[in-house]
Amino acid sequence: MLLGLVGAAIVHIAVLLLVPLYSSKNAWSHLEALGDAYRFHHLSEKSGLVSDQDPLMEQAACRFDLTDGPVHITAEGNLPFWSLSVYAPNGDNLYSLNDNVSTDRELDLIIADPIGIAALRAEGVQNDGRSIIIEQDVSEAAVVLRSFIPDASWQQQVKNFFTQASCLPYEAG
Repeated sequence: MLLGLVGAAIVHIAVLLLVPLYSSKNAWSHLEALGDAYRFHHLSEKSGLVSDQDPLMEQAACRFDLTDGPVHITAEGNLPFWSLSVYAPNGDNLYSLNDNVSTDRELDLIIADPIGIAALRAEGVQNDGRSIIIEQDVSEAAVVLRSFIPDASWQQQVKNFFTQASCLPYEAG
C-alpha cells in the first residue's frame, strides 16, 4: 500500500514538472516561431504545424493582432479552389470561406474586432461587395490559406497565388 502511494506521488510530481514543457508546444507557438506577424508563412511538415500533408494542397498561415487595428487579407489567381479559415490562438475555427464567395474568385477580406468595425464605419467603409468584412471579438488570430493543386501543371499558378497573397494592417483608401 505504501509503495502504491509513493509511486502515485512520483507520477503526479513528474506530470506537474512536465506540464510547462509540453504546454508551450502547441500550434500557436509553432506558428509564432515561423516568423513575423502580418506575413504569410508556408506550412509544411518541416514547419512542425502540418503532419501527413495532402500532396494536392498547399497551405500558408498568417498571424495578426486586431488590437493593432483591422487586418486586410487579399489574394488573386485563377485557381481551381482555395479556402481560408480564421483561427484563435486556442485552435478554435472562428470563420471559414472559399473561392465561391467572390464572383471573380479573388480573396479580399477585412477582419476587425468590434472597435475596429466601429472605426471602419466611422471612415465610411461599407461592405460594398468587393471586400468581405467580418467582425471577430478576439485580440490575436491567424488565417490559414489553402489551395488545391490538381496536377503538376498548376504548381506555378498556386505558387504565384501564395507569393502575392497579403495579410497586412488595413489602411483606408
